[in-house]
Amino acid sequence: MPFSLQYIPFIESETPVAKAKVLPRNIYKIASYKYADGKQKTLSGVDTSYVFVLGIFDKKLSCIKLSDIKPDKFFKWLKPIFKKGLTEENWSSAKQLEDLLILGDKQGKKMVNLVQQSASIYNNNPNPYRTYTLTGIKQIEEVKIKTDILKKYSK
Repeated sequence: MPFSLQYIPFIESETPVAKAKVLPRNIYKIASYKYADGKQKTLSGVDTSYVFVLGIFDKKLSCIKLSDIKPDKFFKWLKPIFKKGLTEENWSSAKQLEDLLILGDKQGKKMVNLVQQSASIYNNNPNPYRTYTLTGIKQIEEVKIKTDILKKYSK
């Protein structure tokens, strides 16, 4: 069952971004994607593809497809990844989600390991781990989650 629509109340904004500006440890909405078979699909409504980017390697995004996970389950998984001792200044100065999360490498090895260690997400059915080629992404938007929601789940 797709959970895409359940994320909408948590979203503050969706801003188009260039593929070169996609960074690990942030949430994105893949709005249009060209698959390996050559078919291009616009992803909207229940088919919206929200992803949490774990890393970028070899022109591919390693992601958790949030649309396959209930929001509460994802935010609980995210909790231990928040930096410890975040202050009000940290929250107000954070421009992206990655500013609030522990550091990881660009390839996302640390984040992928965290996903594999978390049975609550990795063993989900269907498995939410996905890779997307950067060349296949035709339109992508950065998703900002409301700060009060992130604060709630970070504690």
